[in-house]
Order: sequence, then structure tokens, then C-alpha cells
Amino acid sequence: MNDESMKLEAVRRSCMVARIASRIVTIIFIIGTVMALTGACVLIFNYKATDAEIAQRYSGIEEEKDVTVGKYHIGTIGKDGITVDKKMEITTSVPSLKASFAERSGSLSYVLGMHVLLIAAIALILTVASVLIMNVFDIIIKEGNPFTEKVKMRMLAALLAVSVAIFMLLGIGFGIMCAITTWAVYTIMDYGCILKIQSDETL
Repeated sequence: MNDESMKLEAVRRSCMVARIASRIVTIIFIIGTVMALTGACVLIFNYKATDAEIAQRYSGIEEEKDVTVGKYHIGTIGKDGITVDKKMEITTSVPSLKASFAERSGSLSYVLGMHVLLIAAIALILTVASVLIMNVFDIIIKEGNPFTEKVKMRMLAALLAVSVAIFMLLGIGFGIMCAITTWAVYTIMDYGCILKIQSDETL
């Protein structure tokens, strides 16, 4: 076995381990997506009953309690009922949705549900990215080389999906950084594919 064959075998073995890890991550993302989507649907479509239950449960308290999701202040619960933070109220410029959002934006359950729905959307994007990455490892194992057109395009799709998720989670700065990284990785993969073709032609 020559040096090139040994290195390709090492690549194949590492990809087999990475494929197992990516499968585990994919399963975790799928479970997270389903749980977040289920929770969002319960909160959004049953917001009146949920708000009433929360208000009843906390009706006897003297001091107001803050409701937060991470660092975000959603609203307060106290003896006077539920109050949603003005910054967290959901608004839209779409005329057909304005009335619907205006009616529901004061609901704590509805606002929480919409935020959980956003989390579900991010988890879904990460699930797609994880599946694409898993497919990249599958292709490398089957074809025996990381520098192929299929690998390059699947890697591009996976990195774009991750960039979108990071943009939604962390903002435009991190999103742009990931997009630039995606472009850099794509150009490296493209160059590797060209070298592989030239090497095959030489042989």
C-alpha cells in the first residue's frame, strides 16, 4: 500500500466515525425540532386556555414575576393578570395578518409560542444541514475520495444551511462570517477537485 492509498484509507476511516457522530446529532436535532414544533402549536392554537390557566395559577401572588426566555424579557405575571412586554409584541405590515396579530399579540402564550416556532425553524435548518453533512461522509466513503463534484456541492449546501441558522441565532455579523467561510471552503474544495482530475489524467 503506497502513501496515497494509506492517506485515503485514513480519510475513509475518519469519515466513518464522523458519519456515526453526524447520525447521532441528526437524531438529536430531529427530536428537538419535533418537540419545539409540538410545543409551539400547543401554545399558539390554545393560547386563550393557556393564558387563563397561567392567570389562575398566579392570581394569588403579591409580587409580579418576570417571564424570560434566555436573556429576553417576555412579560410579567401578577395579581392584575398577564402583561406582555411591548418589545415582544408581534407586529406585521401584511394587511391580512394585522388584525390576527393585533388580537393575539397581548397573549403571553401566543408570544411564547411564536418564539418557540422560531426555535423549531432553526432546529429544522440545522437538521437539514446535519443530514447533508452526513451525506457528504457517505459519498466520501463510497467514492473513496473527498475531492469530487458531489462532495463539493453537498458541502456547499450544508454550510449554507448552517450559515442561515447562525444568522437567525446570532445576527448578521456572525452570518456574514459564516458565509465568507463557506465561500472559502468551496474554493478550496473546487481547487482540490481540479487537482484530482489533473492527477487522474496524468496517471
